[in-house]
Amino acid sequence: MIAKHDDLSGIVVDAATLIGLRKTAKEMSLNTRLKSRSSIDGSSRSALRGRGMEFSEVRHYQPGDDIRNIDWRVTARTQETYTKLFQEEKERPVYLLVDQRQPMFFGSKLQFKSVLAAKAAAAIAWTAFANRDRLGAIIFGSHAQSDQRPKLGKPTLFRFLHELSEFNALLMQQYQNTNSAEQTQHRLSDMVGELQRVARPGSSIFVISDFHDFDDNTTKALSMLARHNDVSLLHVFDPFESELPDLGTLSISSGVNKTQINTSSAQFRHNYVKSWLDTQTSLKNRSIRAGMHLNQLNTQISFNHQIKALFGNSRGKRT
Repeated sequence: MIAKHDDLSGIVVDAATLIGLRKTAKEMSLNTRLKSRSSIDGSSRSALRGRGMEFSEVRHYQPGDDIRNIDWRVTARTQETYTKLFQEEKERPVYLLVDQRQPMFFGSKLQFKSVLAAKAAAAIAWTAFANRDRLGAIIFGSHAQSDQRPKLGKPTLFRFLHELSEFNALLMQQYQNTNSAEQTQHRLSDMVGELQRVARPGSSIFVISDFHDFDDNTTKALSMLARHNDVSLLHVFDPFESELPDLGTLSISSGVNKTQINTSSAQFRHNYVKSWLDTQTSLKNRSIRAGMHLNQLNTQISFNHQIKALFGNSRGKRT
């Protein structure tokens, strides 16, 4: 459904393209408020918490100390209440959770969701690198994943970009292999759960997905993360998913099963839109309750336009 059949740039993205986004990242900032310019405005929190905190020492608990910082092991051993003290780190861990599963391999016009997600992740990674923030990531496809603990330096960044391009290219192979759809697939809630186990307090976390399987378990895991971290959800979608045009009878396939839908039915199109709106309302409400940022990325809008609208700055200060 991409306009030029001999041009795969909207269907797959290579490492060279992701590396080339360094220029775009020069006009981005992760250090101030994340703008919300989508149709779901109002769900963003007021500001980022700032740099991460590193454990320093323990001391006796004093009235007014945060009870969440009580060191229960020392308290149990000494039978006296002790609390942990932290000092500000020089760099903040930035974690990226990037969805490259089969449902992301779709786009009706300009680019596939998987390509848009990969570009957004790469631009954020470049910005973190420029800030000297440690970069950690989990990239996950339908049947595989790559875990990268947060580290500084260009080798870490380049490893992430190359693995991201490999996962993106794998989608084309899986699309051509009908047996891959029959395998057990990763769920978003499981990936968030893994991130929850490794992310340190004070981290800046970006989850980039179409959230097609966003459920109660996902909400619970993200809510736990958002208690001590800044969590931003970037919802990648294609307008075709929100509203069906009248195109008559269409044949659709999951890669294994096939069926037909009648888009000429006004009632069918109405129910389709209602289902989309209900899903968006649920995602928005869950995000608000958990205290997370929520923004959208539209496959039919230029990547540069959208990423600058969300993270654009002017001489290091966001406008």
